[in-house]
Amino acid sequence: MGIPEGYRVETRFNRLRLISGSITFGLLWAGAVLAAVGTAPEGIAIGVPAAGAFGGGIYGMTRGEVAAGAFGLISGLGQAAGLGLFISAFTVPDEILVREGKSSNRAPSAAAPSFQVVPRFGAGEVGLTSSYAF
Repeated sequence: MGIPEGYRVETRFNRLRLISGSITFGLLWAGAVLAAVGTAPEGIAIGVPAAGAFGGGIYGMTRGEVAAGAFGLISGLGQAAGLGLFISAFTVPDEILVREGKSSNRAPSAAAPSFQVVPRFGAGEVGLTSSYAF
């Protein structure tokens, strides 16, 4: 399939993956660090992104603390997924079609809806007329 006349292909990073990866990673990392404050054993770096949560989860499982261990393992998986989304936003750019002469920040979009109210004066009548376009 070719490129339509009047358009060009442009590459840019994926904002959706950037935002969702940042939020996923950040919330799970902060939750793991807050849950581990004062309870993490010395020598296990819970604050290390992704790997620290796995370490805490494995440590919890070996001590018989199933809930804490499961939280650590699930948090580690979620942090790794968030990091993957964040990194892929920059390393796997999206290709979009941009109309020639338009700003390259946004893809082409349809015209915005409009609504107008216009006064009407005629022989023996006064009123308002409305018109709209979607």
